[in-house]
Amino acid sequence: MSGRRMLRLTLLGVAAFMFSVTPGSAEWTCDGTLIVASADESTGPGQGCGNNYLATQTSNDVHQCLRETVVDGTKSRLTHIWRFNDVPAGTISFIYEGNRPANPETDNFKFSMYYDTEEGPFFLLMPGVVISKAFELQGGIKHETNHVTDEQTDFHVIINDTVVNGTHLATVNVDYLAICVE
Repeated sequence: MSGRRMLRLTLLGVAAFMFSVTPGSAEWTCDGTLIVASADESTGPGQGCGNNYLATQTSNDVHQCLRETVVDGTKSRLTHIWRFNDVPAGTISFIYEGNRPANPETDNFKFSMYYDTEEGPFFLLMPGVVISKAFELQGGIKHETNHVTDEQTDFHVIINDTVVNGTHLATVNVDYLAICVE
């Protein structure tokens, strides 16, 4: 193989790697206030398989593990909710870090968020906020919601699996969760 051809193949490999990296997976920054989880609010369906919300308060490769359980005798499902107390008013972003071990259904885990208002819960849809890789998200991902709140309130972050009719009991490891208020 010629040196020129080898150089081309190397450059193509580097370019392919750069485009395969999750956008935003570089170190995140928060110029405001970071709020970490105050509690595990509920799990079900699903169950814990190691640690609790305290493991999500620092980025240190100590995970909170969550596992699907069987619903209706045939479907594997997971829903877990964390509570974030007294989030101040401001522009809200969500920061997360974790991994999803390989599984035969390629089941991924998506986050959503809501907060309490006098009229009831207000849901923030966060498309693309998914733990979908079987490797660690180094440095975490910051998802900017561009949503502004006008008063201090409690937030709730939910994680759900994405394969609705799967049967494999997949797990997800959550290393870090935070709400950034700027």
